[in-house]
Amino acid sequence: MPPPHPALKNLPNWLTLMRVVAVPVVVGIMLFIWPDYPVLRADESIESWWKDILILVNPDGQKNEILSFIAGFIFVIASLTDLLDGYLARKWDVVSNLGKMLDPLADKLMVMSAMIMLVPLGRLPAWMVVVVMAREISVTALRAIAAAEGKMVIEASALGKYKTVFQLIAISGLLFHFHNPYLNADLHNLGAVMFLVALFFTVWSGIDYFYKYWTAVA
Repeated sequence: MPPPHPALKNLPNWLTLMRVVAVPVVVGIMLFIWPDYPVLRADESIESWWKDILILVNPDGQKNEILSFIAGFIFVIASLTDLLDGYLARKWDVVSNLGKMLDPLADKLMVMSAMIMLVPLGRLPAWMVVVVMAREISVTALRAIAAAEGKMVIEASALGKYKTVFQLIAISGLLFHFHNPYLNADLHNLGAVMFLVALFFTVWSGIDYFYKYWTAVA
């Protein structure tokens, strides 16, 4: 069915662009969050000008919870647009080549940038980020090779969708970094567990892509 108003025809693409715009916003906010370990705290010997800026914006790390909440909130809203733009594009039959290109690009930019920024904050091990990035680069390269050879088109599998969902949940929890002993709520631990699950599906889906490719060219 067509959109209720012609002006809404490009709404899915605009929602995708919003995710791209959200990337530098989240990264910028995370630059002013103190790490959980004391290497770069205000009382350590770091560049004085950078130390002055951090103390001005985030004195003694007191605004860590506020900044973490803002970064997590923006990330969650941006993640929800990922579901909404695809749904609207299919419902209104306005799927475009621009949307097909921007949608996965926006997803990767959003997820990768957030993961990279979580490493210096001590919330995510660097090796996990390396595994995820290696998988994404390998699968993207494999798709390009398959398309160039014209032998097959490797479509996203259910494993890839599970991977994306668990990644978004995990990163959201790690961004919020919220712990309330009275409510027995710890979003950081939830995010950490979900990221392990996401890592499992990341590796599994990557192996699945390579298996499909070699099966098709064999």
